Amino acid sequence: MGSQRLPTTIINFGQPFSDRDITQLQQLRLDTSTIWDIPAYMDQSQPLRIQVKSIVDACGMPAYQWKETTFYVHPPVNSALALGICAEIASRCGYWPPVIATFSTVEILDLQSIADRTGRS
Repeated sequence: MGSQRLPTTIINFGQPFSDRDITQLQQLRLDTSTIWDIPAYMDQSQPLRIQVKSIVDACGMPAYQWKETTFYVHPPVNSALALGICAEIASRCGYWPPVIATFSTVEILDLQSIADRTGRS
């Protein structure tokens, strides 16, 4: 496989990626040509569950596409919103999505693998 990039869609609910983040994603062999930037802002006067559904709906994917698309999620920094978005996506695609964490380095967190190890999903 060599330096071939894995075909993926990156759904970015967080801050825009820096050039350094993009380089590190590419070093992880992720294809960075398809990044969807989806605004994920929380309105504290509205129920979180309604906002989460609306934010994920903004991806514009029909139900079947959630199960057929290989994607990674870059969540927002708000932890409640991030958890809600990941849970909503898991309910649509049937597994917990892999998450891109951007701190001092870019890292992929495989939520489904963590759920499988604990015997819960």
